[in-house]
Amino acid sequence: MTWQANSGSRQFHELLDRDPPIVEEFRLELATEQLLEAGFHFDESGMGQSTTAFADIGALAWYLSNVPWAVPGFTIDGYRDELLRLHGRPIPVASSRFWLRAHK
Repeated sequence: MTWQANSGSRQFHELLDRDPPIVEEFRLELATEQLLEAGFHFDESGMGQSTTAFADIGALAWYLSNVPWAVPGFTIDGYRDELLRLHGRPIPVASSRFWLRAHK
């Protein structure tokens, strides 16, 4: 069994008024295809949405500083204006999640 989530990169870039990168997110269809090609038998799966709410820009900046794949090249100085624009309110970021179970 595996539980997976997308990176949230698109949502973070949109929050910061930047164009999101063109990347193929890991998704249920791709994971299922890869497992079947590796000789696994698919049992069941599910998908859903999850929202992380950052209480303030400090929490968001800490996260983006420590999760470099979300916004590559993120620095507080480099994104100061964008962060200040988000100041004073909770900052929700939705992400897709999925799980699947397979056996060999």
